This record gives sequence, C-alpha cells and structure tokens, in this order.
Amino acid sequence: MTDCARQGSLARPGKALWMGWIVFVMVLAGGLAQGPTGSAPFTLTAASCPRIADPKLTNARIDLGLELRPAVGFATVTLTLLQQGASLGQIWTGRVACTPRPHVYSWDGKLAIAPSTVRRWINTGSYEVQFDAVQDGTGLAVTTRRPLHIVRLGITEMAALPSGPASEWQMVYFRRGTVIGTYFYVTPAIHEYFNVAGTGELADLDRNDGTPRPAPAVHTGTASPPMEGTNYEDDAYNYPVCYLAGVAPRLEVRFGATAVSAQTGLGMGAKYPVPGVILRCRMNSSLGPWTSSHVTIAPGAPVVFQGPPLTNGFARTDATLVWSFESSADGGLHWFAVPGALTTQHRFYTVPGVPRFGGASSPQYAGPWVEVVDYAHSWKTALGLETSTPAGLAAVVVKGFGGQIAPITTAIENVRYDTNILGGDGGASHYYDFSHSVQLSRLLDNHANGLFVNCSDCASATAAMLGMLGLQGVQMQRLGGMTLRAIRGIGAPSYTLALWGSTSSHGFSYHHVVTRTAGTSVCDSCLWVDEDGNPNALPGLPGFNCDRPWSGAPTSYSSLLAWAPITFTLEPLPLLQ
Repeated sequence: MTDCARQGSLARPGKALWMGWIVFVMVLAGGLAQGPTGSAPFTLTAASCPRIADPKLTNARIDLGLELRPAVGFATVTLTLLQQGASLGQIWTGRVACTPRPHVYSWDGKLAIAPSTVRRWINTGSYEVQFDAVQDGTGLAVTTRRPLHIVRLGITEMAALPSGPASEWQMVYFRRGTVIGTYFYVTPAIHEYFNVAGTGELADLDRNDGTPRPAPAVHTGTASPPMEGTNYEDDAYNYPVCYLAGVAPRLEVRFGATAVSAQTGLGMGAKYPVPGVILRCRMNSSLGPWTSSHVTIAPGAPVVFQGPPLTNGFARTDATLVWSFESSADGGLHWFAVPGALTTQHRFYTVPGVPRFGGASSPQYAGPWVEVVDYAHSWKTALGLETSTPAGLAAVVVKGFGGQIAPITTAIENVRYDTNILGGDGGASHYYDFSHSVQLSRLLDNHANGLFVNCSDCASATAAMLGMLGLQGVQMQRLGGMTLRAIRGIGAPSYTLALWGSTSSHGFSYHHVVTRTAGTSVCDSCLWVDEDGNPNALPGLPGFNCDRPWSGAPTSYSSLLAWAPITFTLEPLPLLQ
C-alpha cells in the first residue's frame, strides 16, 4: 500500500455541505463509523478500483485506492476479493496512516484461493473488492465494496486491407521451406497476422498453463514462409505487408474468445461484453496514433484501425503497435483505462507504384517477392541512396545487383559474368530462356542454375525486380552486335579490353539491357562502362548505368559502350518461371 495523490478532481462546495455529502454517501455505502459524540466520524471512501481489468495484460497493475478520514492517526486496512458475496481470499492487509491523500495498493491480479497456497491469476468473471478499515484506538470499523469484472483481452488475427484501389498487395515467397526448385507461396490474404491455439492446446489467448500466449515475431525469412516440418505454419505467424508509398495502412483486427484458467488449468471464456459496460480498443504505434470508427469490441468481431500515412517512396518500416483498452459504464460519456496493454511488432514495405509482371500473370504474382524487396532494402541501407523517387530506387537495384561497390562486395547471389577468362562457358544464358521468361527463383536460390550469368540473365532479372517493385515503363532492350570499349563485367575483378581473352574478339553479338523510357535511357546491371575520359584504355573508372542516357552526349551509354552506333529493339517484361 502506498500513499498516493488523489486521482481526478472534484469541485469543492462549502465545508459544511461537503462533510454532509461525505457522511450521506458513506452511510449508504457502509463506509462510516460514528465515534463519541462531538468527534469527527471515521469514514472510508473507495477512491479507485477499475470496473474492467485483465491482469494478464503487460503491466496490468490493478490500483485499489482508498481514503480515510479524519486525517489523523492510523488504521488497519484489509482488501478482500468476493464472488457472489463469498470471500475468495485477502488481496492485502496492513496498517496505514490516515492522510489527506489516497492510499493505493497496486495488485497484480493473483490470489491464493483455498485449498491452494500458490498465488495465481484469478479467473475471468464478476467479482467485488471489499475495502475494510479499523481505526486505531477506537476500534471503529468501516467497509465498502466496489465491482470488478475480470476479462481476457487478446488479438488472434490481423488482416491488412487496402486504402483505395491498388494500394495493398500480398507478398510472395519464391520457395517453400527447404525445397529446392521453382515454387511460389503467397502470404495469406485473410490474415497476415495469426495467433491461435495449436494442436493439443486449449485456448487461443493462453497457453495450457494459463500464461498469456506471446505475440508471434515478424517472420524475417525472405525465401520461404514459416514452416512446421514439411507443412506451412498455420497457427502462429506474422507476415510482412506491402502498401503503395504514402498510403495510410489499414488493419482488420479480431479479438480472441477463449483463455485458460491459471487456477485450474481448464479452458474459460473471455467474459465480455459485460452488461452495462462498453469496452473499446485504442491503438498507438511508433508510426503515430491509429484511429478506428468502432465504439465497442467483442470476441471474434472485426474492428478496423487506420494508421498514419507510410513513408513516400520505397522503404521498409518496422513498427511497434501498442494496443490499450478503455471502459465506460455510462454509455460512453466517461471512459476509464483498463490497466495494461498489448504490444505487437510489424513490418511494412512500401513501393512507389503498382507492381508489374510480364505477360498475363496469374494471381500468385500479384505482389512483390519478399526476397526482392528485402534485397532492395539492404542495398539502399548499405549504399545510403535516396529511394523517394523511382530513379533513386532504380539506381539502388542496378548498383546493388552488380555489387562490387563499397560496402557491397559481391554481386547478387555471388554471380559473375559468363566469360572464359572468369572460368565460364563463353556467354551462355543460364536463367533466361529467350522466350521472354526468367527463372528468377532459381537465381535467388543461391544461383541454383550455376554461378555464371550473361547479359540476358542480368537484364531479365533486373527488369523483373524493377517491375515488381512498382517501377513503371520497364522493358527489356535487345541491342545489336558491337565492338566494345573498356568494360567491367559483373563479378569481374577489373576492366578489360579482351573480354573473351583476345582484343580482336572484344565484342558482343547482342546485348540485353533494361529501359524505363522506351530506349531513351538504359539501366545495365551486367557491366560498367568507363568514365575516366578515355574509354578505349585501361584501367577504367566505374561508370554505373542507372538510367544513363542512350545517346546524344560523350557520356551516353552507346558512346561509352561501343565504337560504332548500335541498333536496338524493345521487348516486354519477362515472365516469371
């Protein structure tokens, strides 16, 4: 029991009227004992006791406060938990000073209920707290009671909802578990967050020993969804979600209905709604406050929350959401906090436009691949580049894909250009099949088709990634034959004027790049051109091809890449295999 300041405030009438009101209320509540004639009456007021509580919430201390008058001397105070008028046991007892300020005992909601001697959380249900005080010296005793309803509050599922047309997408994992090969899995549309009883468990909100079921952590794996052996995890998961940049996310939340008694180990209900009491949920977060139009909550019923707008441009945002609750016993005129809160973690990706895929894509390709967006995030973080614009995101993907730029030491999945001087088989395609399809899942699976890549592999993979990240206008661009100037291929240690081992054969019969502007500028993650002012000699200065102008200047792509003018044709985005 601590000595605490009064919570809230009351308008104070004249002294005589005020004392008369106290005496009247205490007589009605049984909280007044009359001393000798002429002496001040000994009174007890229950200053605080929440109407609704869930002691299993985080930091859910139930404050039981009382005031004793007159403010002199001492009294022995006892707090008792009652159910249907019968005592279940003492919450606390002790001797306190009678002061002008309330005494508050912060209770954890646990009680040793006979015949058990172990303190455990009390069950859900309706109770009363009885406040008793005996005045030192006079033996005068006063008592009063306050209602207390114990409920079980917890979230079992959340579904990400769009905030307008084409503003939210399911994300895709390119493989299932440890299975090697082409396999696509899409995050579930019905609920990206799920936390319910598994096989052999009694209730959704609690473990079988009555302790709260912990919230699932965000699934940070980028290749595969969470698994239970060879099956998908189906009772506890927390997937990342993807929104259009700048959109305010929306979450449809449902609350659990079943819990486990810590006293008996048996199942029990959440025990709300409570007659005559409205219960609502509030949500704040590291992103800012969220709003909801729902006034009440009930087990299993959906409640939609809308958050503040997410960042503009491409980004990965990790957020902490804090869920709190309030109750009202007067139809919503006054609200009081339910002690404690819930905390969940979430990951939001934002893309600058609607994800695009080659051809008539099936629904499984509707959203970006987790591996791709997380690659882009890691490259953005490492390079320190701005991604609030499509051009910035394109630069991140082109530079990150090719790598070998501090601090990204290797190309994506450690691939290297397929030339015989690097140990390859002479420029063959390993992931692109020339029917406008790319085996991106094989490339992302630790270069499952082999270490070496050629220009078509790089261009098709880069185009597919830029399209699914929401960049518009992305196409592949096939260039005709050419004699090369100094270049550095992906994964190569240095610039060269003899790509195939001889200066006389230093050229391409064709070359694939990517364009976002129908050929007026190009992105090339396969090679660097030489920007040292003399592109016909070594050693070469890295010239990254991130939306580099195709022609019209000495530093244009066609000028730095080859000796003579180059022809080109435009091709569509590749299909995904």
